[in-house]
Amino acid sequence: MVKHFVAEFTMHHPKIEAEFTMPKNKPMEVEFTMQGATRDHTVLVNRDKPDQHPISAITGLQDALDSLQCKTFVYEQGIASNTWVIEHNLGKIRPSITVVDSADTVIGLFKAEYVNDTKVILYFNGEFVGKAYLN
Repeated sequence: MVKHFVAEFTMHHPKIEAEFTMPKNKPMEVEFTMQGATRDHTVLVNRDKPDQHPISAITGLQDALDSLQCKTFVYEQGIASNTWVIEHNLGKIRPSITVVDSADTVIGLFKAEYVNDTKVILYFNGEFVGKAYLN
């Protein structure tokens, strides 16, 4: 397969002591052949061997994945009020907040006062019961 492209790049390969630079004003044809390459990891052999680049070997991967997991705190206001004081355990100072009334209708207008990384106070125009979802 021959691909035509115009680009400017420099390629370094750790096992080949060479540098290749192609300026963008000099287009050329390059044929790439990958022997034994696959995108289907199920056909690879020795995938279970510890020296075959296990996913656990990627430094900091688990911490990064854990930080992406969305934690949700659900607060239920059972007594009608126009001020809800919410203590949560999310450990972040400004979680996003969605509020619904007892009919699960989203309430869009309210003021949020973020007190610290575990406390937020919500102010509404009228009293009602419902839930606040924080994440």
